[in-house]
Amino acid sequence: MQPEKLPQKPKDADHIVALILGIGAYGSVALLLIGLLLWAAVPGPIGVQVMRVGVLVLMSTPVVRIVTLLFVYLRARDWKYALISFAVLLIVLASSLLGINL
Repeated sequence: MQPEKLPQKPKDADHIVALILGIGAYGSVALLLIGLLLWAAVPGPIGVQVMRVGVLVLMSTPVVRIVTLLFVYLRARDWKYALISFAVLLIVLASSLLGINL
């Protein structure tokens, strides 16, 4: 009898996650800098709104990472880590919603 093969995470999954984290981090920094420059150069709410989008991008980056890994694990039929990713996603979303209401 041959031992049962365990599902493997695709090798490019780490590259995809790293790309998501890089885009989120550098994109949010760029938006924050652009918003700061707009706020300093042109009085008005447009610079503040761009900075808010930058903070939102920074805050949503880990959630996008969790969702991506959830789909990677589902596609690889790795139910254990898919369930863990789903549980972490629920915890993050619940804590965010509870934090908004406080």
